[in-house]
Amino acid sequence: MKKISVLLLIPLLFFLSCEKEILQQSDPEDIIVVEAFLYAGESVDNIYLTALLPYGGTDTVFQVISDAEMTLTHNENTYQLEPADSAGFYKYSGNDLEIIEGDKYQIEFDYYDKTIIAETVVPDAPTGVTISDTDIYIDEDELLANPREFIQNLPQIEINWDESGDDYFYVLVENIEENPVDIELGGGSGKFGNFKFISTPVKVNSYRLLPLIIIQQYGTHLIRVFKVNKEYADLYESVEQDSRNLNEPLTNITNGLGIFTAFSCDSVYFEVVQQ
Repeated sequence: MKKISVLLLIPLLFFLSCEKEILQQSDPEDIIVVEAFLYAGESVDNIYLTALLPYGGTDTVFQVISDAEMTLTHNENTYQLEPADSAGFYKYSGNDLEIIEGDKYQIEFDYYDKTIIAETVVPDAPTGVTISDTDIYIDEDELLANPREFIQNLPQIEINWDESGDDYFYVLVENIEENPVDIELGGGSGKFGNFKFISTPVKVNSYRLLPLIIIQQYGTHLIRVFKVNKEYADLYESVEQDSRNLNEPLTNITNGLGIFTAFSCDSVYFEVVQQ
């Protein structure tokens, strides 16, 4: 299952805005863009390869790379990755590879006569994650009679975690019901699947959920607080700058562009209940 990669489209959007100097060094199609994300305690299946789009060109479709022979190394053990079902993605199908907090991982593959290498260290998980309310009750009659007042009177759900210096965090909220029910006129099946919300990275140690997030669907909601690794935090900060002031995009990929990074998380839950 692909992991939360909608948040992490920032890197590719950033690389599309890089300066001409980079693309004058070689054919853009020879420049590999890597989006590789490891999640502590989860399987490896979110590594994505494309060729860089030409600067100023009219082509807007990424050329995915699905034939790379890629390995992932951990503790001097090498694991062969294989193409996943989705074009451009790679995964590890075995059950002998663990993504462990504090450990270093390296990916490597040869392409266009270059050896592309990157490494990352999995951060420690956030600690002290708590939630202010675990049960939210929805009276549909009151909601329909006066939506604005009802929403204003909903409890403020706040997620807190321990201070962690200059680290970045982001929050994922998703309904985990097998058959989600939308909160609408009388209720109904989830028309667009399970509700999911992803925050932008934040440096603070708390996050408050907007009421409109809370009243999308009934059922159990999982909240995961992810700690963001340094290379992604650096990239996020650089994206916030005016890219015209940068000579080249920030990357931790040797002989390529992009990012190889890791995340860890802790979780809490809340229920949205129909009264």
